[in-house]
Amino acid sequence: MRIIFTLLFITTLSLSSLSQTTTSVYGGMNLSTWTGNADKFVKHLVDNTIDLEWLSKYEFEKEFKVGFTIGCNIEFLISKNTYFQTGISYSQKGTGFTGFRKNLNISVERKMKMTTNYIELPLIYKHNIPSGKETFYFFGGPTIGYLIHSKINFKLDFDIDTYFREMDLENCSPFQFNLNLGAGIDFCNKFKVEIKYEAGLSPVFDDNVNKQYNLKNSLFSICFAYHN
Repeated sequence: MRIIFTLLFITTLSLSSLSQTTTSVYGGMNLSTWTGNADKFVKHLVDNTIDLEWLSKYEFEKEFKVGFTIGCNIEFLISKNTYFQTGISYSQKGTGFTGFRKNLNISVERKMKMTTNYIELPLIYKHNIPSGKETFYFFGGPTIGYLIHSKINFKLDFDIDTYFREMDLENCSPFQFNLNLGAGIDFCNKFKVEIKYEAGLSPVFDDNVNKQYNLKNSLFSICFAYHN
């Protein structure tokens, strides 16, 4: 998969000499979670992991995980105000959980974060709507992702101490296919601000886990970019 990404990126750079192009660098924040039966998955994980069995007395509620994304891209002019955009990016996804003690109405600090980090290749179509000095635009298309690392982080706050633990998140699918939809504003033909929603089209985990829980990535992202 890494070879495929490399070849695609080299091809993109070669094509840039044959067409009117714009290059950008960007960074931003992800708010991500999992769709599917994530609560059931966490209960299974806790009940069947020796180091975590003592957490079985807690119930966990799903919440957003804050991550980040950085990357660069190239836009190719297709026709007036319509572009094809590709590039390469690093994107941090996953989900979070907060633990509650069973049969009690009080919240306790039992935080669990699932993190999956991907190298991604976007294949995006973008349409500009010029408006004076600013340009509004809409975009959409698929993204191909390759998993480079996955982990679970725990934060447990006791009365007199705080306990941290990190473990590998196993059985993750190495490939991801996602659909992106978003909009943005281009200021002075130099700076862009955009928001997007990304829906996972493929499962986070391999077939054995996916059959039971059907977990897929879902995230909102806001990015800031500079381009030539």
